[in-house]
Amino acid sequence: MALNNPSVGLPGYRHIWNISYPVMIGMLAQNIIGASDTAFLGRVGEVELGAAALGSMYYLVLYIIGYGYSVGAQIIMSRRIGEKRFRQVGDVLHHTLYFFVALFLILFFLSKYFQHSIIQQIVESVPVSRATGEYVSVRVHGLIFAYLGTAYRAFHISRGYTQPILWNAVLVAVLNIALNYLLIFGSVFCEPMGIRGAALASVLSEGLGLLFYWVHASHKAIRRKYHLYGWARPKMHLIKSIFRVSSFVMVQYFLSMGTWFGFFLIIEKTGSAELASTNIVRSIYSLIGIPIWAFFSTIITLVSQAFGQGQVGQLFPLIRRVGWMAVCTSLLMNILVWAFPHQWLALYTNDQGLRALSLESLYVITLAHTCFALGGVVFHAVSGTGKTRVALGIEVSTLVLYVLFLILFRSWFAERIAFAWFSELVYSLGVGLFSWVYLRKIFLTQSRDALGTTRTGVVSADG
Repeated sequence: MALNNPSVGLPGYRHIWNISYPVMIGMLAQNIIGASDTAFLGRVGEVELGAAALGSMYYLVLYIIGYGYSVGAQIIMSRRIGEKRFRQVGDVLHHTLYFFVALFLILFFLSKYFQHSIIQQIVESVPVSRATGEYVSVRVHGLIFAYLGTAYRAFHISRGYTQPILWNAVLVAVLNIALNYLLIFGSVFCEPMGIRGAALASVLSEGLGLLFYWVHASHKAIRRKYHLYGWARPKMHLIKSIFRVSSFVMVQYFLSMGTWFGFFLIIEKTGSAELASTNIVRSIYSLIGIPIWAFFSTIITLVSQAFGQGQVGQLFPLIRRVGWMAVCTSLLMNILVWAFPHQWLALYTNDQGLRALSLESLYVITLAHTCFALGGVVFHAVSGTGKTRVALGIEVSTLVLYVLFLILFRSWFAERIAFAWFSELVYSLGVGLFSWVYLRKIFLTQSRDALGTTRTGVVSADG
C-alpha cells in the first residue's frame, strides 16, 4: 500500500533541485525589479527611496491577492498531473487567466479611485506621500501583467518543468535594469523621470515577460498535451472549484502582506532615514530569501503530486529532503552576507550614515532567514496537502504574535530599528511549529481520505 511505502517514487535531491533552481531564478526577476528600483533611487534621494518602499508594499498587497489564487491553481494542477488528467490542467490554467482579468479590472479601478486618499491618510511625511502617489499611479498598470504571468508560472511549476521560468527571469531582469537606468536618469530618448521612471520600467519589463510566457506556451507539444488555448466560455463551477482552494490562500497572503505593509508604516513614523534603512534591509532580505521561496513552491507541487498519486506516506520524507536543502541554501546565503556586509549595503546607497544604521538589522535578518527556511517548508507543505483553510488559521495565529511583537517594539524599543526585525524570527518560528504540530497530529491519527486525497474529486480545502 502506498501509504506504507513512502520511499516508492520519492523524488531525489537532484529532481528537487532541478525543479527549484529555475524557480529561484524566476523569483529573482520579481525581486530584481524591487532591488533595481532601490539601488537606482538610492542615488536620487532619501525621499524617493522611502517612497518606493511604501509604493512597492502597496503594489504587493494588491499583487499578493492574485498570487494566492495562483497557488491554489498550482495545487490543483499538480494534483491533476499526479492523476494523469492532463487535459484538465489546461482548463484550470484558462480559468485562472479568466479570473485574473476580472480581478485586475476590479482592483485597478478601486485603486485609481482610492489610492491617493489612502496614501495621504497613512503616510505622515508630505514629500514621501506625494512621491509614493506618483510611483503607485504608474506601477498599478503592471498588475495585469504580473497576474497573468503568475498563472503561467504556476502552470510550469505544477508540471515540474521550470526552465521557462528561468528564461523569463533573465529577460525581465535585463530589461528592468536597462529601463530603470534610462527612465530614472534620462537619456537622449527621454527626460529624467525619477521615481515615475522606476515604476514605468517595472511595468514594461513585466509586460514583455508575459509575452514570453504566452509565446512559449503556444508550442504545439505543450498545447496538445494540456489542451491549451482551446478557449471556451468560462465555466463558473470550475472557477468556484479553484476558488474554494485558493480563497484561503488569497486571504492568507493578503493578511501577511498587509501586516508587512503595517511594519513599514510603523518604521515610517520613526523617521525618513529609518524608513530608507528598512527598505534597504528589506530588499536584501528579499534577495537572499529567493532560494528558500523557490523550495516553498517546490514542496507545494511535490506534496500535491504525491497525494494525487496516492503516495500520502511521502509527506514527511519530502518535508525532510526539501527542508534540509532549504536550510543549507539559507546558510550559504547567510555566509555571503556575513562575509561582505558593507559591500551588500553599498549596492543600495552611498550614504555612510544609512549603511551604519542598516548594519545591525542586516545581521538580525540572517537569523530569521534560516529559521524561515525550515519553518516555511513545513508551513507550505500544509498547503500542498490541499488544507488551505488550516494554513490560513496557522497564518492568522502567527500574525497575532507578530503584531503583538511590533506593538512591543513601538512602545519600548522604537529607537532600535534592528529590534523590529526580530518580528521576522517570531513569524518564522510560529508558522513552523504550528504547522509541524498539525501535520504530525493528522498524519499519525487520520486516514488518507481525511486528508482529502481522493484521486477523483476536487482538492479538499475545508481544513
